[in-house]
Amino acid sequence: MRRTAAVWVVVLLCAVLLVGCNGQKSSGGDSSGTDSGEEYLIGEIIVVGTLTVKLNGVRRLPTDEFDIPTDPNNTFVAVDVTLENTGSGSETIGVQSQFSLIDIAGQEAAHAKHGEAHVLGEDELSTGRTRRGEVVFEVPPDSQGLKLVFDPVRKGSGVVTWGIGDLANIK
Repeated sequence: MRRTAAVWVVVLLCAVLLVGCNGQKSSGGDSSGTDSGEEYLIGEIIVVGTLTVKLNGVRRLPTDEFDIPTDPNNTFVAVDVTLENTGSGSETIGVQSQFSLIDIAGQEAAHAKHGEAHVLGEDELSTGRTRRGEVVFEVPPDSQGLKLVFDPVRKGSGVVTWGIGDLANIK
């Protein structure tokens, strides 16, 4: 009887561990202010402190008479992200200060506004709340090796990077 109970306890513990992992990864950010250097894929869920962050997708936005890039050769790119606050206090979401898009040469794309974007917004994210939206950038032509960088504390600790690839491959 004890042996059967022990087996069930082990089975239940394994099931709880499997369910608890849920495909999420931790950014591994440490208190020294450096990131792990790991680059994540679109669709991966990353845990950064009390925030769960996911890059859902990337798309081009059209240029029209209302939405014109500062350089006519540039392209509007929207990154679709989801943030969830799993902590006990509210978290400040600062789109312009926490998200950046860089290319292979380390050049940062400018933040932009676009009428067709589903804007993520900048304000407090309460405990247990989830917010999904887009951050828009103006990207130079022929940009290669694009990466979305999320730095929640703006100090380099817990920085998360997703590989996006070349502008030519973004639809």
